[in-house]
Amino acid sequence: MNVADFAIFAIVPKEHINRGPLPIINDKGLSFIKRLVEKKPDIIISELRELYNNKFQVEVAVGTMSNALSKLNLRRKKKSEYALEQERVDVKKNEKSGEEK
Repeated sequence: MNVADFAIFAIVPKEHINRGPLPIINDKGLSFIKRLVEKKPDIIISELRELYNNKFQVEVAVGTMSNALSKLNLRRKKKSEYALEQERVDVKKNEKSGEEK
């Protein structure tokens, strides 16, 4: 047996270990989302998705945006249509005047 009979292997560190697709929302996107939530704490996910699409030209699903908010340790409350309706100017005027809808 001589040295030529043995295979020589080198251990080379990998730059990127392929463990699936890269995330749609990267670190730059996460910081953008965080700034949006800091500016408007009651922003809803659909608004975040629209603003993200305008900025990065990438459409993200509701679940993807929700996962991004979880990564940032931000909890989002879902506003119902009724809750959104309460913010309308005409509804607020009716509350002040005491009128029924």
